[in-house]
Amino acid sequence: MDNAHRAAWDALDEAQRGRVLARLAQASATRAMADRDLYASNTTLEPTVEVYGARRVGETLIVDYLFSWWEWCPAQSGSDWNYHCVYRGTATLVGERYKLEQNEVEAVRRDYVHEYDEKNYDRDAVLAEVRKRLMGSSG
Repeated sequence: MDNAHRAAWDALDEAQRGRVLARLAQASATRAMADRDLYASNTTLEPTVEVYGARRVGETLIVDYLFSWWEWCPAQSGSDWNYHCVYRGTATLVGERYKLEQNEVEAVRRDYVHEYDEKNYDRDAVLAEVRKRLMGSSG
């Protein structure tokens, strides 16, 4: 997060950031459960949440964030497969308790990863690529 995108986030203390991240994690887990693949057997239902931008409008905090999770889909015969699901969200939180008022979410990437390709698939690189693209389009 560059300085222009992070000022409102940096102004929060650790406890405040923790409350915001908890709200985002809860909303992200709900969305992950709703959008998971029908054949997914093992889903990381606690998606990874990362704030990449934040701004204040009065008492309202608007947070831009990424969340992602990994799904494992076992095959009855043949090869297993995985999905790496990456979403972006813009959350509007109000008040000192950071009540989640609005949360706009969209899928930005859903990679199919064959079980034989899993060792070579770099989730961190995928997130870095998405983050770079989103930050380039947000400013």
